[in-house]
Amino acid sequence: SNLGHLLGTGLLDETESALVAGRLTAPGMDSGFGLRTLDAATAGFNPLGYHTGSVWPHDTAVAVHGLARAGLHDAAAPLAAGLVRAAAAFDHRLPELFAGHPRDRYARPVPYPASCRPQAWAAASAVLVLQALLGLEADAPNRRLRVRDRLPAGYESLRIDGLTVAGLPIEVETDHTGAVRMRAPEGFGVTTVR
Repeated sequence: SNLGHLLGTGLLDETESALVAGRLTAPGMDSGFGLRTLDAATAGFNPLGYHTGSVWPHDTAVAVHGLARAGLHDAAAPLAAGLVRAAAAFDHRLPELFAGHPRDRYARPVPYPASCRPQAWAAASAVLVLQALLGLEADAPNRRLRVRDRLPAGYESLRIDGLTVAGLPIEVETDHTGAVRMRAPEGFGVTTVR
């Protein structure tokens, strides 16, 4: 999963980003609840191994964000959805890590015995995934926001309030089609992108 940290940094060209995306979204890497640290087909794979097959929410979030920044939204969406499913199973208090067992065989993610819960890295992952899904980028000094015009399937009828940019309140809402509407104070420039 470490190579997911390269995405969105500007270090990879378009071809390299696509190669990394293909590797991260391979069936052996995506557990259905997030990104495994090691492919399930690898000889040393252990779904309860600390870095040999477990799922770290922050690793998944970094990969989702990088995929989105590279414009690979279709690759980011299943990983984001898996992490959202995992969060629901943990009462929205993501642990440091959990087992990398496949979702098609386990209805809920299996807790890692010694995992901290909640954990700061994992808690921050929710913000990063939300930012990636929305394509949200803020330029506070110039009072400008950028947001995607539509969220992937599965995030319809979403409402987010309590966000602030430059100390001013921002609200984001999607309708039943996934179309994004943003409410920002007068004088704030909002740009929508695909």
